[in-house]
Amino acid sequence: MSNEVKKALAEDKVAPAETVASDAAEPRNDLNEPRWAVIGGGDRTVRHLTYEQAIECRNVLDAEGIFGLCIVTDETAERVLADQGQS
Repeated sequence: MSNEVKKALAEDKVAPAETVASDAAEPRNDLNEPRWAVIGGGDRTVRHLTYEQAIECRNVLDAEGIFGLCIVTDETAERVLADQGQS
């Protein structure tokens, strides 16, 4: 598990995405952008992850027995949290 994901899980907040080198010739890949979040039961939300980090985070939370885990965009996580009054 990456240190960023460990720290985000410990703080139950936001994990910085690793810097991704971009090449002007390559098309932008949203999966490598820090725009993903993991939301789940028990008020656990971790935001600003790459998709790979989100999968890793979801697996860790799943192993902790947290149910209802979903990987969504940060924008969707913000709307869900606002609807729940946690924003």
